[in-house]
Amino acid sequence: MTQVAVVGLGAIGASIAGALSAAGQVVLGVEPDEENAQINLQAGYVARVVTFETAIELADVLILSGPISVILAQLTQLKQVQKPLVVVDTASVKGVILAQSAQLPAHVQFVGGHPMAGTHASGAGAADRELFVDRSFFLVGGSAFAQRQIQLVLAPLQAHFQMLTAPEHDRLVAGISHLPHVVASTLVNSVAAGLQDGQPEWLELAAGGFLDTTRIAAADPVLWQEILLANVVENRAFIQAMQTQLAALDADLAQENTAEVLAILTQAQQIRKAKMP
Repeated sequence: MTQVAVVGLGAIGASIAGALSAAGQVVLGVEPDEENAQINLQAGYVARVVTFETAIELADVLILSGPISVILAQLTQLKQVQKPLVVVDTASVKGVILAQSAQLPAHVQFVGGHPMAGTHASGAGAADRELFVDRSFFLVGGSAFAQRQIQLVLAPLQAHFQMLTAPEHDRLVAGISHLPHVVASTLVNSVAAGLQDGQPEWLELAAGGFLDTTRIAAADPVLWQEILLANVVENRAFIQAMQTQLAALDADLAQENTAEVLAILTQAQQIRKAKMP
């Protein structure tokens, strides 16, 4: 049986390990945080927790599931590997990751990966074995052999694998993943600034619309700082596009232009309803 090691056993890594172990795969784990490691062991997500060096020695497939900066450092370490190895990551930015992976030796085959599933919660306690069911899982770069190997190993996730180039991926996720986080964080900060004097308990009074829209603002800010800065060009393009949209709406409100305000809201409704329930 192919030996798999998951490096980084937080919410995403533990969810992957849990899904694989539930399907009968023996999974090794690498996790420096003792609490996360124990949660994974007690839940049966991993058979044992080992060092990164031991994982490289024992594994046929390595799944890198830490923050971007950690993955980049690990790819540097993998340049010294002497054995055949297939490696995939789960980072939400691919350009910088693929650039670093280009320095790996030929026998270390790398595929950029990104499961389009997650949670605002962090740590192994937020893991969910069914997190990836029917969700997109992007594969970027790598040989046809390595991509097939990754799909076979990760088949228990029941995700839908889709192939993209790194530029395609980073532009897409800047719009559908990174911008929503920017919006959620900005919305919380904007409302807090506007209500801080008169409504100190405003968050307790917020209803579903605000809570649903801002859920992801509760995610790990250090993780998201890395994501936003690793995809600066595409993220800034979407932020600027949103600023243009907001400026147009603001101008129409200032002029009490009912037709244009309705048109803006109707267009958004039609786009949203045409693609999603």
